[in-house]
Amino acid sequence: MKLIPITLPESIQADLNLIPLTRRLVIYDFETTGLSPEKDRPIQAAVIVIEKDGTASAGSCFIKAHKLLSDLIIQLTGITEDILTAEGLEYEDVMHEMAKIFRLLEPGTTHRPSETTLIGHNSIKFDWEFMKAFVLGKYIRPDDLRMFDTAGHFKAELLNMQKPKLEGWSAFHRRVLDIRAKGVKFNLALACEHYGVQADGAHRADADVLMTLGVFLKQCIKMQAPVPEPDKTTN
Repeated sequence: MKLIPITLPESIQADLNLIPLTRRLVIYDFETTGLSPEKDRPIQAAVIVIEKDGTASAGSCFIKAHKLLSDLIIQLTGITEDILTAEGLEYEDVMHEMAKIFRLLEPGTTHRPSETTLIGHNSIKFDWEFMKAFVLGKYIRPDDLRMFDTAGHFKAELLNMQKPKLEGWSAFHRRVLDIRAKGVKFNLALACEHYGVQADGAHRADADVLMTLGVFLKQCIKMQAPVPEPDKTTN
């Protein structure tokens, strides 16, 4: 998967212009064969990268499946085995490329700051777990790598919860996502509706990353804050 320069939609670019960029942003999403990081694998990966100077690039690809797709996954994503056979890349190749985009470190390499915040919708509980299943023993997470989960943030708003000052964003979002709240729905389509973000092509990774970016920027604007920078000891 290669990153290519992109021009963001006008509405998203306008919101991005309102946010002081102090960190590199990586918005990512996986579509997978199922819900288990141990038994299932991604079948599509997509990222949008926004550098600190505001330039944007993006990449997406299909990934060859290691097992037959269920009817549910085909119906949900529109991805078929024929698509994966014709267009899919090798799993290991894609995940190594994702690790580089995330600026994860290979064991034995010199530590360098990543200055990166990973952003996803329910990514802390889902997408990152699939990434962890691959990188375990192959890569190290830099100390300054941050995570922000737009689903956790949206759910916190719905529950009228505020992040304690000394708690990192990823810890707060994980705690919120773990709460059982009957009737509270916080999927990406509802988040887009709540924040006024155009929603197209849900459950396809290349569309989901753009919607997630739109939601994230709306959340930052609502907080009247730059890209969140939690204390490294509490994240």
